[in-house]
Parts: sequence; structure tokens; C-alpha cells
Amino acid sequence: MRARVLGQLAGRGYPLTWRFASPRVETRGAAPLLKAMDVTRYHGLDALRAVAMLMGLVMHATLLYSVPELAADLIVARDISPEEPTPWTWVLIIWIHQWRMPLFFLLAGFFAELVMDRGGPKAWAKDRVLRIAGTLAVFMVIFSVVLSRPLGSLDHLWFLWFLCFYCLYAGLLRIAGPFQWQGWASWPFQTPWHSLSLIPILTLASLIGRSDGLFHDIPEQIYEVELGGLALYLVPFVIGQGLYWHRSLIGALALKRVWLPLLATGTLSTFAVLVAFSEADSRLLVTLTGAITTWAWTFGFIGLFEWAVRRRSSILDWVVRVSYPVYLFHLYVVIQVSAVFILWGWGQAGVIVGSSVVAFAISVALYYLFVWWTPLDWFLAGPKKARLRWPFRNHF
Repeated sequence: MRARVLGQLAGRGYPLTWRFASPRVETRGAAPLLKAMDVTRYHGLDALRAVAMLMGLVMHATLLYSVPELAADLIVARDISPEEPTPWTWVLIIWIHQWRMPLFFLLAGFFAELVMDRGGPKAWAKDRVLRIAGTLAVFMVIFSVVLSRPLGSLDHLWFLWFLCFYCLYAGLLRIAGPFQWQGWASWPFQTPWHSLSLIPILTLASLIGRSDGLFHDIPEQIYEVELGGLALYLVPFVIGQGLYWHRSLIGALALKRVWLPLLATGTLSTFAVLVAFSEADSRLLVTLTGAITTWAWTFGFIGLFEWAVRRRSSILDWVVRVSYPVYLFHLYVVIQVSAVFILWGWGQAGVIVGSSVVAFAISVALYYLFVWWTPLDWFLAGPKKARLRWPFRNHF
């Protein structure tokens, strides 16, 4: 059985464990430490990162139900009175909250290590300064001017502000070492079931960064630093770094007999979170079940997408490319569109699905109108992939 499983992993290009390792794998300690540059393209993880971004549209399509006072800032339909979220709307909100951003930051940590390993820390730092810090500065000013928002308002751009801190940490770590993922640090990445040891760490991070066990603490202005929120998402970012150096775990997660039980566990634990949340004085129980939900859905989705998305396609490339700008544009659009649908008397399911689809289409149109052929694409796609020629060729 072991030989057959390892054969399946080898056929998909995943690094193997030490007994079957190529000379590129250094084996100090129990878990394989991958030292050489990895040339594998992780199409499943690319797609999963795009899905995590686009699920933000669905999440924010529920905002007028969960935060009805936002209606006062609308351009049209500001007199609406959204009804209370239905139980299934709450299920959707809590489910997305438990895994979307932890998964996004885990993948951010994974790809940070991948890009540094392939292109070197200097090229990585230039890319991140432009595509993260630069994007944050430019779009924060654009939204402040166009929408008359106070200068420095983060709104949904808070994730870029957090990424600035995480990338600074990752760069300093690489300059200092890099950190050797051996011994105790390699333990959670040896097998999918070893990753269960991450649940206490995720629980502690949630106790620090989730005020009620469910919803994160994030800054509203750029001069605010939410240390709890930073700690909450630093943990999955670091887990993603460790996952890169133990990529054989990705191959193990991609087996159907692994990711199916993980997703089933995530489903059950999601409802456990709801039950715990309905009880008084149950923050610790909510946090623990929430951490299990985060672990199960995150690693289950990694396995599912690496199993399902095995090769590159033009559709996948397009979705990956537009997911970042769509997320930047979508927030104000999806809230306004959902308000119109509420005004028209649509039910909650129709509002959420309809406004997500319409906001996606409008955001794509905004991308092609204002980014695709403009210098803004230097920030979103990077100088090498932007349609408009980068004038400072020697600097990137």
C-alpha cells in the first residue's frame, strides 16, 4: 500500500519522503527538508487562492443583513431596512469566516517561500513592495478620492496592510537563515494526521485575534495596528511557510481518502460552532470548534483542489489573473447591488447569489476599463506580466 501511494504521488510530481527521495532532498531529522529550487507549478493552489479571493464577494453580499447600518452610506436605496439574517445566511457567514482568510494567508506564506526560493529574496522583495505595499497605497488613495472616504481608510484592504507586516517578517527571516524546518517544526507536516497538532496553535491564535471566537479583529484605518488580528493570521502564514518546505504533505492531502474525511469533518465542526455559539459563556468552546473547522476546511480544500486541478488551462489563468483586481473593486459594488435587490423584494438567497454574480461582472468590467491597459496593472499583475510596458526595465 505504501509503495502504491508513493507511486501515485511521484506520478503527480510531488516530492517524496526520505526513503524514495531524489538527491535534491536533504533528510536531516524525521521529515524531508527540501533544499533545492522547486519547479513544480501548483495549479490547484493557484485556483484555490483565486477562489478564496472571490468568496469575499459572497461574504460581503451578506453585509447588509449582518451590518444593516451600512445602508446609511449607500448612493441609492439607502432607505432600505434589511431583515435579520436567516439561519442559513448565518451558516454561510460563519462557514466562510472560519476558513477563507486563514486559507488565504496560509497560501500567502506558501507562495512567499516559493517565490523567494525560485527568484531570490531581492527579486521577491521588489515584487512585494510594488504589488502589495504599492497596491495598498494607490487604491487606498483612489477609493478615498472617488468615494469621499477618509484618507487612510482600509475597509477591505486591511489584508494588504497585514501582508506588509508578514512580508517584512518573511524577508528578515530569509536574510537571517533561512529558518530550518526540522525537529519539532517539521512535526505537523509529516502526515495529514500530524497536522492535527496545529489545532491548539490555531485555537490560541483565535483566542487572541477573535473577540467573540468567530469574527476577527481588524484595523479600520492604516494608522491602527490590531495586534490580535496580526497574531491571528500570522499563524496560518507561518504554517504556509512550513508547508512549502514539506511539500510531500500536499501530495498526501491530494488523495481522495484524505481530503474527503477532512471536508466531512469540516462540515460537522461548522455546525458544532453554531451550536456552541448559541450557548451562553461558550467562547472557549466556540474557539476550539472554530479552530477544528479552520484546520479541516483549509487542508481539505488544499487536497481537493490539488486533486481536481491537475493542469493549466486558459480559463484557470484568466480566473487567477482577475481574482485580485476583482476583489479590490468589489466591496462597494456588491453592497450597492445587494441593496437594490433588497429594494426589489428579493429573498436573501437571491440577493446573495445575484449580487455576487453582478458584482463580479461589474468588477471585471472595471478591471478592463481602468487597469488592463494602464499603469495600475504594474501594481496588480507585476511589471513582467502587465500589458503596458514597464519603463524601468532594469529595476524589475
